[in-house]
Amino acid sequence: MIDSEDGPKGFGAHSDQERILEEALYKFVRFNWDVTVTLAAKKN
Repeated sequence: MIDSEDGPKGFGAHSDQERILEEALYKFVRFNWDVTVTLAAKKN
């Protein structure tokens, strides 16, 4: 997760000001969705 506003100040997803940008959240959800769909489609 990249927070261009708070990152340079030393704050991030697991700091005292725990927050992320909305855009980063959408990217994170999409990444997890893509991984889940890829793994579910694999055949043993």
